[in-house]
Amino acid sequence: MTAANVASTQQGIGRTGSPGVVTALALAVALLAGVAIGAFAVRATTTTTHVAPAAVAPTTHQPRVGPMAAPGAAATVASRQMANYRQLVANLDAARKAHDFRSIYRIDRALDAALTPAVIGMVYQEHARLAANLMAAYERHDMRAQALISRQVQALCGQPDVQSRLKFCN
Repeated sequence: MTAANVASTQQGIGRTGSPGVVTALALAVALLAGVAIGAFAVRATTTTTHVAPAAVAPTTHQPRVGPMAAPGAAATVASRQMANYRQLVANLDAARKAHDFRSIYRIDRALDAALTPAVIGMVYQEHARLAANLMAAYERHDMRAQALISRQVQALCGQPDVQSRLKFCN
């Protein structure tokens, strides 16, 4: 080999490098990129398919109506709605006394949702029944019954902000 051939061979090696090293380097870069992309894809898949327990809405079952309804099913639903209304009014009163404004807001929104025309009708009927009993207690001069019934009316109608929604409670 002449000096010119050795120089040209060395220049060629310096310019292009050996083919095995370049291939190995390219393979290593591709492998690292594949691992990184695969890890990202797995992480993205697990975060998008995972549902937090707090985000899952509770399952509610609709009551049966019509000929398939169980006897007394409507009465059970009505009593549950009335109990829910009473609980919301009591919770709103307790939150107001505790000056818990976050709870007041949350309960107030739940009360707005609970006051459907059916619930308002049930509250109206209960109020009319209590008003009739209160009139009878006044006629009998029964102070104990007057106090008990007045407390029941107050618990039914709640605070002035609830009374403003139910005009018959005023």
